[in-house]
Amino acid sequence: MTPATPLLQMNDLGVTYRTSDGEFAAVRDVNLTLHAGETLGIAGESGSGKSTVAMSVLRLLPKTATVTGQVLLDGEDVNTMRWGRLRAVRWSSASIVFQGAMHALNPVRTIGEQIAEPLRLHTTTNGSTKDRVAELLRQVDLPPERVNAYPHELSGGQKQRVMIAMALACEPKLIVADEPTTALDVVVQDQVLQLVSRLVTERGIGLIMISHDLAVLAQTCARIAVMYRGRIVEEGTSAEVFGQPRHEHTRALADAIHQVGDPQARMVTGEASVRNLSGPVTIARAANASAKRGADWFLYFLALLSLSLAIINLLPIPILDGGHLLYYLIELVKGSPLSERAMAAGQYVGLALLAGLMGLAFYNDILGLFSR
Repeated sequence: MTPATPLLQMNDLGVTYRTSDGEFAAVRDVNLTLHAGETLGIAGESGSGKSTVAMSVLRLLPKTATVTGQVLLDGEDVNTMRWGRLRAVRWSSASIVFQGAMHALNPVRTIGEQIAEPLRLHTTTNGSTKDRVAELLRQVDLPPERVNAYPHELSGGQKQRVMIAMALACEPKLIVADEPTTALDVVVQDQVLQLVSRLVTERGIGLIMISHDLAVLAQTCARIAVMYRGRIVEEGTSAEVFGQPRHEHTRALADAIHQVGDPQARMVTGEASVRNLSGPVTIARAANASAKRGADWFLYFLALLSLSLAIINLLPIPILDGGHLLYYLIELVKGSPLSERAMAAGQYVGLALLAGLMGLAFYNDILGLFSR
């Protein structure tokens, strides 16, 4: 590879799947270029063709896929490589961090055995495989003592680190990370992203990261390409794509990221506002608004009930033997008349309950007013 030759270049890449309903074009006319040491993020909604592009880098697509165009890795077309050459390129020249570490790792083999496998197949370790595995675990911030652990004994973040260690094992020039933060909480997600960024910077590795989250890609990648319905609809620097999106779909992805303190990211209430939304967000926000209105009405009902009972008990209206309605009901259950002290205490309790419920209702209204 000459200095001017890109590490990875896709020319008019197209992928069509054969299905029971006919052929389906999943990827169309994709053109991407990545040089050594560069980072590129590919964003898009589910089903936009991101993972298909990722798998085409090392010809990992199923037999039902038909690939057109070129995928040039170090200047060689992956689609025309013989099997022996393709097998040698995998892991050593380019490797993949698969989506969903729990499904990608073998559940009946230790993580040490799985990290060592690409080393044995693609490198000449001269008996130092164990040391190399320990070194890789340290590089991804895992203690070497966990080498004999099985995947189910690790957390989600630890399993993802094992996948990154496997991808780094043969020191490839290119790493393709397909949704590496899927199903991870935000804290572990940030740790994994920082780890990937640090390793890419230290080793000068080319990185392609696949994600539907623009914020994740903006944190890790210098350039971002946005896919929609199998095509690249926008490409540019992270600051441009994230801060000033041009395509409608890119703006939708950017708007889906909620930011603390942003009034537009707060829950929308009211029928008019709900009708202006579209998609699953509409259903979720409408349900939240409906639940809030139901809670308000329940508080008003309790307050009205308490007020009614208090008024009935305070008014000197004789009902059945001169007792008041609430006291009569209590006497009926108790089987004996109540004392004057008990009747007075009941009035105070009723008034206190009324004040508490009314205050809670008003507080809920005021809190809702400021949260809109």
